[in-house]
Amino acid sequence: MNSKDFRLKVQYLWKDCIAHGPRPWENKQNIIGEALMVDYPFDKDKLILHIREIYELISMVHKATTYEDMKFLDNGEKWSEIRQPVSMLMALGNALKLVDFTKSRTDWDEEEKKNPEITFTLK
Repeated sequence: MNSKDFRLKVQYLWKDCIAHGPRPWENKQNIIGEALMVDYPFDKDKLILHIREIYELISMVHKATTYEDMKFLDNGEKWSEIRQPVSMLMALGNALKLVDFTKSRTDWDEEEKKNPEITFTLK
């Protein structure tokens, strides 16, 4: 998959999985995915429907050690110039417990707030 197709797939999956309705972040049926400066509520059924596709995308950036590194595919190709699509991918992967921040956000120092370390739990 090339970088453009990767980016489009991330955006499609995020759009399809994002929860709708009034105050979706309070709905206990939804799953929260954490990203750098934002958390997204996802529809649990949609996440399950797309679990293999999300896993495939996360596995294509799993060499990343920091948030900024997630802009690059494992083959070195840059798939995003900006952080918003990275946040979408991070949140999708986080909701499925495939990727997480190494430290809790409450423990970040000023430098780590800019580019926190991440860890993958792919099986």
